[in-house]
Amino acid sequence: VMVPFRQESDLTYLTGFKGQGLTLLISGNNKKITFIGPKQDKVRIVWEGKDLDFKPIARSLNAEIVESDQPEEEALKRLRGVERLYYQSRPNSVGNRVASKLFALDSYVRGNYPAHFSAVDTLLAPMRLVKCPEEVALIIKAAEITNEALYAVMPLMIRGTAEAEIKETLEFVFRSCGGEVPFDSIVAAGKNAAVLHYHHADSRLKRGDMVLLDCGASLGGYASDISRTIPVHGEFGERQLIVYEAVLKAQKAAIKAVRPGVAMSVLYRAAALELIAGLKRLGILKGSSSELYKQGKFKEFFPHGIGHSLGLDVHDVGELRGNNQAVLSEGMVITIEPGLYFPKQLKQVPA
Repeated sequence: VMVPFRQESDLTYLTGFKGQGLTLLISGNNKKITFIGPKQDKVRIVWEGKDLDFKPIARSLNAEIVESDQPEEEALKRLRGVERLYYQSRPNSVGNRVASKLFALDSYVRGNYPAHFSAVDTLLAPMRLVKCPEEVALIIKAAEITNEALYAVMPLMIRGTAEAEIKETLEFVFRSCGGEVPFDSIVAAGKNAAVLHYHHADSRLKRGDMVLLDCGASLGGYASDISRTIPVHGEFGERQLIVYEAVLKAQKAAIKAVRPGVAMSVLYRAAALELIAGLKRLGILKGSSSELYKQGKFKEFFPHGIGHSLGLDVHDVGELRGNNQAVLSEGMVITIEPGLYFPKQLKQVPA
């Protein structure tokens, strides 16, 4: 069974290469780059076609090119005399397998192989977290494609439309505009929207429903991530409108707080206070907003963080997701995603 291939994000970041089977070695001693790629398999070519050619990228970097079906052995040859190995720790990666082989050797028989080991993400994660202008431009373009798709599904927001039809239309527009689908789009109508990662898409829209769309195109490997809630037939109920406006105010308040040096907790609090105000308007919460925030009374309805970093991965490096202590710096790209969720019908608090 064929499944779509997705290149490992660190390798995409370093090379831009999207094909399979490539191993990258970078030496800090002599600034040397080595690409190890698989030999062409004539039988597989008949069934699957040729792999992407890594040689042009290698040549553009003046790198050594090695064709081998034994990348671990080729890598080990080039690790003699290297003191520290930064390796890709992802399970079953070449780097992980090479490091595991060396781990298994006692230090006194390891010879002149590396004696010190570190996960490569300790180097790459801080680099990937802060985006250069070209990366930001790709994310903006991916968001613009997502915006086109959201407009394209507006006519489908009518009674009887299948969630699956909306989902497929979103992803069709992503691809037709030159983008890709970096994560499974969420289309959740009515009570389904109270499930944070609803993926069934097997219901149909009903009049009176609100429809949650959580989706995003990617471009050049860089993802977007946009959440929107739309009423069926464009008609808000009175209480639905209060919820919608509270979430919109929360999003705007958090965005207004974004600047270098600000902790995610500031964004989270700004959004939470607006959500608390909305819950008070609905009669669900009662009392001082600051006290309700301090007591966490709103968390039943807002059970997640304010956002996460965005880049080559939808939940990109940086540990921002749910980490209110993280501090923003120039060049970081984050999502702002407040929300109110009502998994069951709630009674109003008496006045």
